[in-house]
Amino acid sequence: MIPTEQRAIDWTYRPPHLRGVSDAFAVFAYDDSMHPMYKNGQTLWVHPHLPVKPGDGVLIIKRSDEALIKELVRRTATEVAVRQYRPHEEEFTIPQDDIRVIYRVVGALDLR
Repeated sequence: MIPTEQRAIDWTYRPPHLRGVSDAFAVFAYDDSMHPMYKNGQTLWVHPHLPVKPGDGVLIIKRSDEALIKELVRRTATEVAVRQYRPHEEEFTIPQDDIRVIYRVVGALDLR
């Protein structure tokens, strides 16, 4: 989970496309549900101001502070459809009212 006012736990390289974006941030992929798009342990860079579109990797923060990394499939006024790849590929929906914010993931770095 990512609390609303989470403090940084570490610092990382800022890629060129995020220079000048003062509130850009990074998170760690915490499981393999999105492999091969993202792998467990990768650093994922997030641009908090870019719009999201189908096919984008997204960080969804739910009102409960639960954080999900998924692929956006589509959005409607009432729900957001996302895809994960493991343990098997599946698409599921999240009610729009359960979502605090959706951020676009703009890159990944494997530091292993």
